[in-house]
Amino acid sequence: MKKFVLVFSICAVTLIQTSIAQTGEWYPSGADTSYPRTLLKSSQIVSVKNSLSIPNIKTLFERIYEVSQDPIPPGNSTTSERLYRSQIAKNAAFIVLLQKKISSGNIVDLPEGELNDLKSKVINILDSINTNVEAFGSSGGYDNWQWRTKEMIDLLSSYDLLRGAGISEISLSNAKSKLQQFAGNLYKEAANKRVFEFLFFDVVKNNHALMTAAALGFAAIVVNNATSSDSNYWPIKWINAGIWNIDNLMWYDDERLSDPNGIFGYAESPHYFRYAFLNCFPFFRATGNFLPNNSFQFTFNNVTRSIKNPFYDEKYELLYNWIVKIKMPDGRYPALDDSFINEGFPELALTGKSKYNWPMYFDDFTASNTLSGQLQSSSTDIRANYISANVPITQTNEKLFQALPESGNLVFRSSWDSSATYMHIIAEHGLAKRTGGHNQADVTSFIIHSNGQLLALDPGYVKYNRREEVGNATNHNMILVDSAGPPIGVPGNPNDADGFIENYFDTKLLDYAEVRTNYLETDITRKAMFIRDSYFILGDFISSNTSKSFQWQCHGYGLEGGTTEGEFIADFANHQGRWTKNGVTLLAHSTAFGGASNYSKQTNKHEFNYDSTENHTTMLVHKNNVSNTQFLSVLFPYVGTSPNIQTLLNTDFTVVKISSDGFTDLALTKNDTLIKTIDAVTIGLGNDVITNGRFTFFSFSTSNVSQIFVDSGTVLKYGTQELFESSRRMDFVFQRADSSNYQGFAGGAGIVNIY
Repeated sequence: MKKFVLVFSICAVTLIQTSIAQTGEWYPSGADTSYPRTLLKSSQIVSVKNSLSIPNIKTLFERIYEVSQDPIPPGNSTTSERLYRSQIAKNAAFIVLLQKKISSGNIVDLPEGELNDLKSKVINILDSINTNVEAFGSSGGYDNWQWRTKEMIDLLSSYDLLRGAGISEISLSNAKSKLQQFAGNLYKEAANKRVFEFLFFDVVKNNHALMTAAALGFAAIVVNNATSSDSNYWPIKWINAGIWNIDNLMWYDDERLSDPNGIFGYAESPHYFRYAFLNCFPFFRATGNFLPNNSFQFTFNNVTRSIKNPFYDEKYELLYNWIVKIKMPDGRYPALDDSFINEGFPELALTGKSKYNWPMYFDDFTASNTLSGQLQSSSTDIRANYISANVPITQTNEKLFQALPESGNLVFRSSWDSSATYMHIIAEHGLAKRTGGHNQADVTSFIIHSNGQLLALDPGYVKYNRREEVGNATNHNMILVDSAGPPIGVPGNPNDADGFIENYFDTKLLDYAEVRTNYLETDITRKAMFIRDSYFILGDFISSNTSKSFQWQCHGYGLEGGTTEGEFIADFANHQGRWTKNGVTLLAHSTAFGGASNYSKQTNKHEFNYDSTENHTTMLVHKNNVSNTQFLSVLFPYVGTSPNIQTLLNTDFTVVKISSDGFTDLALTKNDTLIKTIDAVTIGLGNDVITNGRFTFFSFSTSNVSQIFVDSGTVLKYGTQELFESSRRMDFVFQRADSSNYQGFAGGAGIVNIY
């Protein structure tokens, strides 16, 4: 009897010890532990079902159903096999949750037999997950995790959706065990293994780190009640590593990718912001479904921080607003740095806010020209997530003119309509160009989009190991110094050509800004004007201590002798060239102080689609063997009647005269700040023009002066008529806004007399 009691007592102690060792669950205060909890909540299922009749949603749902019917790849070891298995599983589980399908163009109930087949299919995939994770520090190592994390998030989503469809935890016990093992193996390599004394999160400060952290956090939300005797397999460990590292790398680390104190953009380029957040958005949405709108304590590497639920954290809206502010009229974001040329950002709908789900106009895209195609970018399939977000498409109502000095973006636009005229100029410094591995040589480069067509190109990306084909200074719309520019950025060295956006203002009929930089021992200031929401004038002021040759470049969307590529026609006798694509033309008219030395053209590459390029013709304007000069350029997009643009040369001034839409406009540059006169005969007007501004603009309509602008001047006269006089130098604009109202801007304090 005593022996029996002793044995029973030992067994009891053993059982208690085992129970204590099996820990690691994560039950945060206020958590909603119901399923589903990733793509959507149970309370949202009915409204998502009702949305399936919306045409674009119906199309997406039909594609999702088609994927759910695909056979499971027989292999389970290659990246493509594993990714497609996970995508089939998520799409099939989404169909199971909604119990709907498309049949003969109609939304119908899913037959019970098909429902059961899809359940079995998803469970089959989950029960056979390849849980191996490549070792950190091994050949190929963490580089392969970008695919494993996407696979992991989709498989976890599949489990969550099945639980939401009423399948019990017991029925999915093997699947849950596999998911726990998969996530634990990733955690062990990324957050608990040191290579040369460093953790993965200590040394990797880029989109890969964000993707890995998001997958770990996502796993903690889906299988939060998993336990183990090995702490690598604890959800509490995963969520701490996930949220802490995303928050740290985005906002606080010395190598942070953005900043919480303004619009700083994302340091690796718009594309890599999107690429990282293809993992972060599903995770953030899951935190929004699972956790309340509160802050929680998270600890990693013995550092504890109070971090707000990222779904509700206002800091992230700084990033989302950045993309909205710079997007092109057709809905794409500009192909800045290492960004692909045909990318929108529909995944922003996962924020749950319609202001980030803007319309996209795909007619002139050359690839991924459907919403479905956009939502399948970068080896992800976010179509079910997009439907689940269930937010309407709305047009943006941000300000039209955007000067964003910290992120390095300058945007002029005429409206938020798809036919708007738009220019973007890039000028990054500091945090915005910190990660050299995705920084191109593009400071002061411009992009123009008008009438639904991209016209002046940024060349795009192609893919990482081909980035040097399109990422150099010769590939961008910028000034070359002795046929060169700053080097393309490489890991650890983004190049030393910083750009600064300065002296900007926004008025009804004239917007203005300056972009300053220095490279190859040359100071360059690009001064840009947007006239009447119609066309652009650039004054490029260049200075060096030694004699050099300078080249002004414009990469337009057209090829000399081209057809489908668009067409370029040189008209160098008249200082200009024209690119026409899909019926829209960009006229580029450019000259230099004292006249250009010569004009030339080159054939260059731009990205056509991922891993493919096509050619375009680049126009170059040369000014040789000088230490300083100015290029004066007009960039005029139009459909139909061409404007008439002339270069008028003078000893003291460079003048371009533009006649269009009932206006006669003059733009003037000179290389000093002395009061000088250009005679009436030269400019073809009734009177002389007198000014001490280095960059001057004025406009006539029906023989009356309608606009004036003086850059850092004190006087502008038209004959004896004093148009502007100031007690101190300033940027000044004054214009007739309409028949009875005038509007102006002064760049400083002073006494001003105007006509």
